[in-house]
Amino acid sequence: MGAGPADLAALRATLIGLGAPRSHDLVVSIPVDQLTTAEREESAEAMARAGVTWLLPSFGQRSAAEVETQVAAGRPEASGRLGG
Repeated sequence: MGAGPADLAALRATLIGLGAPRSHDLVVSIPVDQLTTAEREESAEAMARAGVTWLLPSFGQRSAAEVETQVAAGRPEASGRLGG
């Protein structure tokens, strides 16, 4: 199992304590296709509270070009979608 919101909040605090700017992005990948809509929303809210700025789908076997396209589309809140 991956890191939870509390772990990510602690990581963010550690990075800031080490000199990272508060504006530094914290990127997390989750298996969006394995979650219900309610679980996606709950995950997105929890991650946002933890300071996550990018919440990406698990890319699995996608090519680097497909990942680059997803990232180039911008943050999910900017594009109106969570994951892919």
